[in-house]
Amino acid sequence: MNQQMQNYWFSNGNLIISGEYFVLTGAKALTVPLKFGQSLKVECINDSGNNIQWKTNELGKLWFRADFNCDDLNIKSSSDMGTALELERLLKSIRNIKPDFFRKGWSYNITCEIDFNLNWGWGSSSTLISNLANYAGIDPFELNKMVSSGSGYDIAASLSPTPVFFRLKEGTREIIPVAFNPVFKNFIWFLYLGRKQSTSTSIDNNLKFIEKNKNLCRIITGLTDIIATAENMEEFIRSITEHEKIIAGTLNMPRIKEKYFNDFEGEIKSLGAWGGDFAMVASPLNETVIRRYFNDKRLEILFGFDEIVKN
Repeated sequence: MNQQMQNYWFSNGNLIISGEYFVLTGAKALTVPLKFGQSLKVECINDSGNNIQWKTNELGKLWFRADFNCDDLNIKSSSDMGTALELERLLKSIRNIKPDFFRKGWSYNITCEIDFNLNWGWGSSSTLISNLANYAGIDPFELNKMVSSGSGYDIAASLSPTPVFFRLKEGTREIIPVAFNPVFKNFIWFLYLGRKQSTSTSIDNNLKFIEKNKNLCRIITGLTDIIATAENMEEFIRSITEHEKIIAGTLNMPRIKEKYFNDFEGEIKSLGAWGGDFAMVASPLNETVIRRYFNDKRLEILFGFDEIVKN
């Protein structure tokens, strides 16, 4: 009779609220875990099959499947070769850190369940990295560094039960829990812009501009502190507006409000890779008016603060 073992892990989806791009050069970032995320279930079967069967489901429906050879972790078959190659690289990176990862003489059925839309950019990669690192018993930040050019803020948020300050300081990571739960949170919204962005591509394209403006890190860090602790919406809006102006000037890109929403009452801040995914909306307008405004622009996916932010 075959021996079987099952294990389960879960990591939070995440959003970076402030410090995008500049976090790579030492600025403090504010990042939040979300109430949605990705789970990883591993069934180990002692059957000498030496096979890894992988499935990823998005909102309960099969999104991706692949089979890997357990000995060399090469792809045997897949529903999407691009995704399979990324996963193969990740699995081989884990084995470089931990050579006995995936034991010979066993087969593995691995199922990932993602409970958010993959187009939303809520951290499908960081949640997978965190889950696999926890399964393998290795440092998720070390694994992330092997496969990503990002700072690791998303790894920190994926593992945290609360929002955190994240900072790269003198070669080390500084991760500090923070109570980001504004009294005016009912006036903060998260809007899906409908334009999926690649974080890694955005970093590669814009890092040279950030590195030329390292002197702005101190200002970004100060704004992050204010954004996290603002006692009223006016102060919050002033801070995110100033943050937007700095990023826009550095990247030579227009602020999202100026480009698409210049008549909106309030401020709209890009989150993560500029130009797509989600934006944060701060406005004194009531929900009906805000939804009508964005619906008129065919943007209908809008979440309230408490709907998605884990605190």
